[in-house]
Amino acid sequence: MSKTVICSLCNSKMKEESFAEHAKNHWKENEAIAYFKYAEPQYSPKQLDALEQIGALEEHFGYGRWFTQGELLNMTAHTMNALVEKGDLEEQNYKELSYYRIIKKYGD
Repeated sequence: MSKTVICSLCNSKMKEESFAEHAKNHWKENEAIAYFKYAEPQYSPKQLDALEQIGALEEHFGYGRWFTQGELLNMTAHTMNALVEKGDLEEQNYKELSYYRIIKKYGD
């Protein structure tokens, strides 16, 4: 999975694998050394709702519990996949059903 980074010199956003070439261009133009930081993931209202529901599940049943998409109200596979890609959820499949577990706490 490719992460988005932000250039320290021009605040441009790009994929991590593109940064080396971008930094070379800064050096050629200005003899300036560019660094990057990882961009914070952006969440849709649906994703934030899912994270809140997951937080409530964890408060009730305990941290680290595996759950299915069906335990969350009005959640789509697209929303769950987005949270896996952003690093919030871990996914495992068992008998053709996806199970999820939170990796990082909401708000961390």
